[in-house]
Amino acid sequence: TGKTITCVEVIMQLVKRGYRVLAAADSNVAVDNLVERLDTHGVDVVRIGHPARVIPSLRKRSLDYLIQRDPDYIQAQELRRRAYELKERMKGFIVPEKRWRRGLSDEAIIEFAREGRTIRGIPAKKLKGMQRWLTLKQRIDKLFSTARELEKSAIKGIIEDAEVICATNSTAGSEILKGEKFDYAIIDEATQSTEPSSLIVVLKANRFIMAGDHKQLPPTILNEEAARGSLSTSLFERLLELHGDCIRVMLDVQYRMNEEIAAFPSREFYGGKLRAYERVKSQTLKDILPKSKER
Repeated sequence: TGKTITCVEVIMQLVKRGYRVLAAADSNVAVDNLVERLDTHGVDVVRIGHPARVIPSLRKRSLDYLIQRDPDYIQAQELRRRAYELKERMKGFIVPEKRWRRGLSDEAIIEFAREGRTIRGIPAKKLKGMQRWLTLKQRIDKLFSTARELEKSAIKGIIEDAEVICATNSTAGSEILKGEKFDYAIIDEATQSTEPSSLIVVLKANRFIMAGDHKQLPPTILNEEAARGSLSTSLFERLLELHGDCIRVMLDVQYRMNEEIAAFPSREFYGGKLRAYERVKSQTLKDILPKSKER
């Protein structure tokens, strides 16, 4: 019935009004469907998630791809490179292990080494070696710390500049989106999400819109004991039970089935309200299969 296409249209209308949108679904496939359609319509969308789970044609919209060109991220990688070079140099100096430092703090080792003194039976040469190791470590720690801040800045900039962020429900709760707040959250295929999974997304927005069909696939729950409990009821279904038709908008035209095939599910699950689109209502296999060549 075009639920995903409707979600995309809703998102585009919200973006035109200047709202910040988080679009989510329970599965990577469903999220990619949203990204693909939004990208086609020229929406500035960023896909959050592991690159291996994003289809190749959409990787240009992934955070991991976009960040590669960010100046802050590029600088961060250069700092990391320098830090790893210094780590190699550290191997040439004495690690200030407990047996060598003999109760001395890092600061004390550095200070005594600078003065060229021998303390607590530790030769000046060993103190000097430990001082160099500690000095390099301080520089390395600072390089890594600055690199992390630059990477955070790069990620934050990309996320803040995006018109729409797309992610799975679980990824919406990741460290990357920690503290982010959106005007609207859109959850597609919401009936396939468990209630806790949906709440991850819902709690990140001032308002939320859910699209789904509770007459189709339910939430996927692998644990049999959990499946017998309340987890098998999606947030979508619970809201329908609580508030009824006052919050329900039904898409009543289906675009996939001949009206004779659609008659049973329409009658059995949708109270006879589901109608076939004009172009498909009389369509048969003969109309869609390639015509065989006459010999």
